[in-house]
Amino acid sequence: MIGLSKLLTECEDEMDKDYSEAALLNFLDYVSKKGLIKTATAKARKIAATKVLGALDSHEKLDLRSIDRASVFNRFVNKQGHGFTPDSLVTYKSRFNSSLDDFLRYVESPSAFRPGVLSRAARTPKENNESVKKGVSQGRNAPPSLDGLVNRQQPPGDPTKITFPVPIRPGVVVMISGLPDDLTNGEAQRIAAVITALAVPTTKEGA
Repeated sequence: MIGLSKLLTECEDEMDKDYSEAALLNFLDYVSKKGLIKTATAKARKIAATKVLGALDSHEKLDLRSIDRASVFNRFVNKQGHGFTPDSLVTYKSRFNSSLDDFLRYVESPSAFRPGVLSRAARTPKENNESVKKGVSQGRNAPPSLDGLVNRQQPPGDPTKITFPVPIRPGVVVMISGLPDDLTNGEAQRIAAVITALAVPTTKEGA
């Protein structure tokens, strides 16, 4: 009897769980209000999730566990991709995946939930310098295609980090990797300072 009671309880718990798009959007509002995720980050994720899931039919939005993320994102790109730059699509994909990852973990165990955006280990200035130098070095490669950007795999275990292409002159694109999707102005300025320090002094023509 104890085993049957436990099984019935588990079934009831499973029936109470809501994996729909509406529940996802409510979850993003919830983590924002509770301060579990920065308001700007939650808002950006909600916009991305709404846009991407807009490619689905109503019945497909009832259980987000069953969707094929890659297929859903490709449908979104085919329908609305013309209105976005390749960089924006990369960011949208990252935010979409982060939203689903956090949401599904929360539904499974609300009491044990910790936002993935807070689990990233802090990086030292030295590590940041190495990351930027690596990105500059990668810039010697040919610019990636749109398909390559959209389908690029994010770093294992951390879908909130993206690789960002920055065109700096004709035929040269710098790839900066490891950027968090909630990059602050202060962090951006520190990265800019490191890149400025790497610049080679130029002389005026005829000097």
